[in-house]
Amino acid sequence: MKNTLIVIAVILGSLTLNAQVVGGQYNDLFDKYIMGEYEECLEDALKYTEKDKTRRESEPYLYASMVYMKQYNDPDYVEFDKDDILKDALKMASKFVKYDKKDEESDLRSQNLEPIIELKNLSVELSEYFYIEENFRKAAYFLKKFYKVNENPEILLAIGNCQILSRNMSEGERNIKMALEQLKNDNKEFKNQDLLGELTLKSFKDQLEFLKANDELEKIAEIKKIAAFYFEENPSLAPLFN
Repeated sequence: MKNTLIVIAVILGSLTLNAQVVGGQYNDLFDKYIMGEYEECLEDALKYTEKDKTRRESEPYLYASMVYMKQYNDPDYVEFDKDDILKDALKMASKFVKYDKKDEESDLRSQNLEPIIELKNLSVELSEYFYIEENFRKAAYFLKKFYKVNENPEILLAIGNCQILSRNMSEGERNIKMALEQLKNDNKEFKNQDLLGELTLKSFKDQLEFLKANDELEKIAEIKKIAAFYFEENPSLAPLFN
């Protein structure tokens, strides 16, 4: 796993090399980040998140998340566990999104999509690794962390699939149904699987086979009924609906 994470980190490190906050007002954090003074930038950003006057402003959380990403992407940074650093990056990003949504005058989210996209890619990559290792609980964990940053129904569907496979039946079933209903409402003309990643499709198939092996026929029928609109024409999944 360690070698896998290093490879991912090197790739993403090249993406974040020139990233910077656009449209921000915290010039002190901007300067420190641009000058590569990441520890000082993180320390000051975290102080802002603790002060009463600034703890509900979104920008410091974005800087904190970006610095944590820098640390995660640095193969020489071994002071802390890499998984914990990613968790911190996701935590700060979710708070950035939370407070930015509440600020009607702020437009930082739309101007700073790059770090959010990178977090999504990394979360999915890491979840795919744990999925291959059949550690479905941990795969769901990192997907759930990113879902707090971006409430995407495709991510929620993958979360539910992984929860079923980790025997968290009730929550998994609830999330699958919620995700499929959102997809149906958001994409009434959707007839293909272009929006759904490989992990989402594979985990959907695997969780249905898991339910079948455990004689959960009623649950299978209910999920198939909701999902057929999206999956029955997919060559790899069509046999499940026959």
